[in-house]
Amino acid sequence: MSVSSSEYKSHTCEETTTLLSQKRSDLLTLSGAQDKAAIQDSLGVFLFAVPISKITGAAVEGDLAQVKGEVIAIERALPMNCKNND
Repeated sequence: MSVSSSEYKSHTCEETTTLLSQKRSDLLTLSGAQDKAAIQDSLGVFLFAVPISKITGAAVEGDLAQVKGEVIAIERALPMNCKNND
């Protein structure tokens, strides 16, 4: 699913700012989960020749990519949605 800043153009400045904050928090959480999965994969490949996160479902790269795209789109929409607040 592709995300563009036009999806957020109907939001108010406050809604956009709040949403951006929430998505950045989600991004931090998912980045941490992905880092943990990468470490588990390293150990799994070293010990068992199998990436553990693929088996356990701990890999979150798809979700991480989606949220990164959303953050970028919201960051692009922010100046448009807050331009009247200057």
